[in-house]
Amino acid sequence: MAKQTDGILGGFNGKVGTVVGYRWKGLWCVRSHNALARNPRTEAQQAHRAMFKAEVQLAGKMRWAVNVGLKLPADEMNMTAQNLFVKGNQHAFSSVEGFFKVDYAALQVSYGPVAPVAMTEASVDEDNVLNIKFEKNPLRRSCDSHDSIFFWIFCEELQEGYLSNPVYRRMQKASVALPDEFQGTTLHVYAFAQDEQGRCSGTGYMRAGEAGEAGVSGISGDFGVSGENGNLAAMEQFGGSFADEGAFAPKDGREVDKQQQRVVSQAERKAVDVDKGAGGIEG
Repeated sequence: MAKQTDGILGGFNGKVGTVVGYRWKGLWCVRSHNALARNPRTEAQQAHRAMFKAEVQLAGKMRWAVNVGLKLPADEMNMTAQNLFVKGNQHAFSSVEGFFKVDYAALQVSYGPVAPVAMTEASVDEDNVLNIKFEKNPLRRSCDSHDSIFFWIFCEELQEGYLSNPVYRRMQKASVALPDEFQGTTLHVYAFAQDEQGRCSGTGYMRAGEAGEAGVSGISGDFGVSGENGNLAAMEQFGGSFADEGAFAPKDGREVDKQQQRVVSQAERKAVDVDKGAGGIEG
């Protein structure tokens, strides 16, 4: 940087030849012009930007789920739930010969210290009702039978999703009436638990029409079920520490906005009633 003095040009702003004039702290200064392109738009950069754009767009399509499942940790990290979804799911995105690819089985739409559930069945019947069975406590951790279990059903072809009304953990099954446009499509089903404080669990995954073994294929990504701390790896991936299970408890006692738990009103899409089981604490 050099100071400008009164010369033939005097003080000036902008580029002249190979120098740039500007005003700084009341002084006229000059610096050399940076010839490097600020936006070279190389092939690699354009590919990276295209992937990031696709990730953000998918986060928007998943917003009804992540605004429930990722709200509290996102608040703790001073970011939006959708931004946390993008940050924590980098492993699920890839580009193959210029085409954006999503590993839907690896996506995590929820995150927290609550004991997860593992789906063992997710099948669609002739009435277009999704029938789900789940293992209520595959990690054998302390949990409340009254925890709410949410199911996020995402249609791959339509790129649309539906967040079900919650059922109690103790029920171990749920039936969800699907939108007509979901019939005959590829459906990815995600499950997560939420306690009375609004804290959530890791994400369970199953593709509709497939069967799995509880505690093995029912927990997605790094939320494994081996050992007492099976889901800590994915928690650390998001940058959180769960040495204290109350780490993400709401500071002001607030609960997650119930309006975020539905894509449309109950009048438009009604969930099928499920049996009510007995209560209790599941260890």
